[in-house]
Amino acid sequence: MEKFYNLILNTINTKNTIVVFFVFLRLQVFAQDTIIFKSRTQTISIVEEINPETIKYKKFDLVDGPLIIVNRNDVIKIKYANGTVDEITAAPVLNNELIKTDSALVNKTNIFSLDLVNLGVKKLNIGYEKIIANGHLGVGINGYYAFDEEAFIYQHLFFSNNIIYESHGVGVTVKYYPKELLKRKGFYVVLNSDYNTNQYKAYNLNLFNAAYEQYLYKEQQGIINEKPSLDTFYSYKKGSTYKGAIGLGMYTSPIANLYISVDGIIGFSKNYLPEFVHPHFSYGYLTNNVTETLVYLRASLKIGYRFGFKKIK
Repeated sequence: MEKFYNLILNTINTKNTIVVFFVFLRLQVFAQDTIIFKSRTQTISIVEEINPETIKYKKFDLVDGPLIIVNRNDVIKIKYANGTVDEITAAPVLNNELIKTDSALVNKTNIFSLDLVNLGVKKLNIGYEKIIANGHLGVGINGYYAFDEEAFIYQHLFFSNNIIYESHGVGVTVKYYPKELLKRKGFYVVLNSDYNTNQYKAYNLNLFNAAYEQYLYKEQQGIINEKPSLDTFYSYKKGSTYKGAIGLGMYTSPIANLYISVDGIIGFSKNYLPEFVHPHFSYGYLTNNVTETLVYLRASLKIGYRFGFKKIK
């Protein structure tokens, strides 16, 4: 009797174990997701997370294993355990304009530019700008070379009166962008300081006066001789110019890497002239100023290429 009772009890326990096993197996099969890739391969998995750019999942037979991350664009659809199917659309393409910015990416931005206004007056001006302070500050350096003696006069509009044969130099620029630079357009405040060396066409008035007196003396003696010209009494001497200015500008980026800016500045220029005299360009007489301070206006139109920033992963 006791043996028969134990047999019945063991049978009941065995049936319960089998029932529990099949229920667990059914739940496990029911809980699996299927990822279908563009390559037509399928992966039985447990989907953990779907992001705009990635899909994260674990292998179904390795739940305690590593989290696998794949590109969203590589997946066609996902069949979930509850029978629903999710058609996976392509991830949005992130262009080089940052959708969100952080300082680590923004501060990698660099800009090379060419000033078209300077180029129009035969003055080559090339600049480099580095973006810092999370896109709000630009620190730059520029180098320029004037390859026409009138370029310096045009650059200073109507305030310069010294004929320059050659000019080259360097400058430092600081720009403040109220809106971070990576926006499509905005404005900025610019501070600029330049130093350049100049080759002046310097006239020697003393030699000219001596030659003119000699001419007059010979003429009084009845000796025919050629009247001297001031244009023959010159030499090229070096001088220098320091400039400081402040101004406002606007920029735009029609496409991701293109940078276009226009600005206007007002500043002061202190010219250190050679000790030779120079003809006054505006009024036609001579002056022997060794130094002069000028107020000048300047406009620039720059086209540049900006690089270094990239889309956020």
